[in-house]
Amino acid sequence: MEQGETMDKEKSTEGQRLPPIEETKNSVSYLGVGLPKATGENGQFVPKREQYSDFINDSFSLELQKNIAVSFHQGDPILIEGGTSIGKTTAIRKMASELNWEVHYVNLNGATDVEDLMGRYIPNPNKKNATDPEYLFADGKVTSGLRQEEGKIKIILLDEFNSAAPNILIRLHEVVDALNRGENVVLSEDASEAVATDKTKTKIVGLMNPPGKGYFGREPLDPAQLRRWVYFKAPSTLPKEAFTHATSALFSLEPQMVGLPEEAFLSSPDSALLPEQLKEIPGMEQILAKYQEFHEGAKKHIQERKIGQDQPQIFTFDDRMEPKRVRDFVLNFYNGDINETFKTALRYYYSNKVESAEDKAKLEEMINLVEYTPPQGESKRRGLKKTEEEPETKGEGPKDEVEAWVKVLGKEVSTQPLPDYITDEVKANLEKLGMELRFIPKLDLSESELKTKEAEKYLKELAKTYPNWQPKESLNDTQLEDWTVPRNLEQWFWGEVKDGDIDFPELPGQWIAVETLPKPTFGDKYNDSPITEMLGFSERFNTSWDDIDKAIKKNEADILKEIGVTSKNAKVRLLEPLEWNLVANREGWGQTNTYEWTNAEYRGDGGVARVVVGHSDGGGAGYAGWGAPSGSGDGIGFRLAVVLGS
Repeated sequence: MEQGETMDKEKSTEGQRLPPIEETKNSVSYLGVGLPKATGENGQFVPKREQYSDFINDSFSLELQKNIAVSFHQGDPILIEGGTSIGKTTAIRKMASELNWEVHYVNLNGATDVEDLMGRYIPNPNKKNATDPEYLFADGKVTSGLRQEEGKIKIILLDEFNSAAPNILIRLHEVVDALNRGENVVLSEDASEAVATDKTKTKIVGLMNPPGKGYFGREPLDPAQLRRWVYFKAPSTLPKEAFTHATSALFSLEPQMVGLPEEAFLSSPDSALLPEQLKEIPGMEQILAKYQEFHEGAKKHIQERKIGQDQPQIFTFDDRMEPKRVRDFVLNFYNGDINETFKTALRYYYSNKVESAEDKAKLEEMINLVEYTPPQGESKRRGLKKTEEEPETKGEGPKDEVEAWVKVLGKEVSTQPLPDYITDEVKANLEKLGMELRFIPKLDLSESELKTKEAEKYLKELAKTYPNWQPKESLNDTQLEDWTVPRNLEQWFWGEVKDGDIDFPELPGQWIAVETLPKPTFGDKYNDSPITEMLGFSERFNTSWDDIDKAIKKNEADILKEIGVTSKNAKVRLLEPLEWNLVANREGWGQTNTYEWTNAEYRGDGGVARVVVGHSDGGGAGYAGWGAPSGSGDGIGFRLAVVLGS
């Protein structure tokens, strides 16, 4: 993975959430933001990884690492203000240990002078004869962090930044400015030697406690100093939920790393945009006008102390630096949705400067107004225009898709255009493999509602929201009394979700290519298909889901190649239970006496098992149960899907 590349955010083949921190041979990804590992040998300045073996990656620490990773990714100097013992320094050192990056640390307390940072002449310890120099220049921590060495990436870590003397801050400003511009730093301390800088090889971080608030000797920084940095206001005290989780994890009552929802991750294309490509993004002119209004309004709130009034460190939203940072963020993290990308950038560069929840809420209300509304029928999630050499190939998908879902759910659902890479050739290849395109809609399902209400009552409310998501006509009144919740919203499955034994089924709204199998009946064997042949199975039953998972993982690349899909966002996996439920009803099965393995796992007292769905002989397709990994039979099968990302 090259500098600035980020990890894909798709779910893993096993159906679990993506690991918040994902490591490969060449990179580490922090909530989707990928950073390259240094290739040089570990030196004395690379933190020892074993020192952080008990580091607790709770939601607060993961978000902090993501924010730091964004600045490293962008090459921006970041200044983090927060209380003591919230993990600022530890998080940076821990990340450096994973990335094999050096940390050149200096504490800017009152005893530090400029020569400690930049270097000084010292007696030559290797002087052996009269011709050897009497003195040698020894680099300070900042200079050693600036010097470029093959295969090395370095972090200059400036602790207690707001305790520094004025002459030190002035010297550091020269360094930060040179690093931002890619210019040389002139060492006046060493006969004006010019040290070349490269912000892809040197990262700079300032740390400080809040001025006042019980921290002796910390003075507020001048806004002119602050504008050079991406100023991040971390909490003054460790959030209660972070303390609770960390304490429980230390005693092995909680995992060291929590799982986070997809919206916590940050995604980007494989390569950054060029500045001249920005004007090609649909809606750019309109959203830029909204951004300018937002910037002026946010700046006015600061001036009138409507936000940040409880923060002793005065800050502003700089008229030149903030737009440039937002522009650079869009260049590197544009994901096809200009609204989402812009809002994420504003949260990073504006909301991260305030501490209180009330201030964040005020800014969030303003951020939500920075939005481009496309003409009716046009998706706001759009890529760049195709060049003359690269013709437009994006399809719009089956035209009856919305109508089909109205029949299933009783209300319209919003679909989105097919990904650009789904050409007519790809569609033909899917047909040869016995697969068809389906859009799985995003449903109005609330995890918080589910966890605070009885599953049965909650499901009855959902049944009212989606009036057609009901059992088929073959389910008579007597059977309905036995199943007080409609089979298409089966109580057992949602009860297990509520209890935490099954992950909450997130449906983001996405296209899939799914095998078009005939409606199974009890005792029937699934016919062989091209897909199962590629997986190496002669039949679709009597196979454990462990074997199926291994076969999918092994043959995923070949399946995608056969389809003609090269996008990293496409994944091959089994259907989720709720996806299976929707697809079965979308296709009008009405009755199934078989079971199918899904991509969800059940965590019960007896260990981990795989959720199976089906056995709805009374009508509908909503039963969910679980089977042991070794379970098999002529009524058991599985259904493969290719999940299509943008």
